[in-house]
Amino acid sequence: IEQDIESGEEVVPSETTITFTVSSGRQEIEMIDLSGLSREQVDKYVNDNGFYLSTSEEASDSIPVDQVIRQEPEAGTSLYIGERITVVFSTGPEEAASVAFSEEVSIPYEEKFSEPEEEDEEPELLPNNIKIYIGDSENDIDTVYEEFTIQEDTKRKLRFVVEEGESAEYRIERDDEQIIKKVVSPE
Repeated sequence: IEQDIESGEEVVPSETTITFTVSSGRQEIEMIDLSGLSREQVDKYVNDNGFYLSTSEEASDSIPVDQVIRQEPEAGTSLYIGERITVVFSTGPEEAASVAFSEEVSIPYEEKFSEPEEEDEEPELLPNNIKIYIGDSENDIDTVYEEFTIQEDTKRKLRFVVEEGESAEYRIERDDEQIIKKVVSPE
C-alpha cells in the first residue's frame, strides 16, 4: 500500500533498498451489544468505527424513549469499516387508543317558588341551578364541566373520552345537592 521511493525515481538497484508497507487486509471489528444505548452513544460508536447507520423506531413498554431495542447484525458479528448496521430505537410505550362515547341523561326539575313580598303577589316559579361534573381522560370529576339553569325536566347528551378498557363517571347537582351519580363505559 506504500513504498519509500516514489514511482518514476531513478535508482541504482545494487545500491538501493526499497521499503514497502504491505496491507494486512481489511480491519475487522467485532460488533458490540448496543441494547439500551442512547442515540448519542450509538452515533459515537458508528463514527468511531467507520460504520454507516440505518435507524427506525417502534413503541416499547420496557425500553425508554430513544434507547436501542434491537440491532442488526447482532453483537459478536465481525464487521469491516464501511459496513452498515441497523438499529431500532424506542418511542416509549404505545399510547392506548381513546374511545369516545356519549350518554343522554334526564335532569328532573324540582318546583320551587319565590316568597311573595306582598300578600296579593303570586309566588314566582324559580329555576334550578344545575352543575354537571365529568371524570374521563379529558375532564376532572372535581371541576364543573357545565353549569346552567332549568325550569322544566331537561335532557342533556354527555360526551366522554376514555382509554380503551376504561370507564368514565359523572355526577349532577341540582341547587348544590347531588341528584345523579353514575359510572359509564363504552358499549
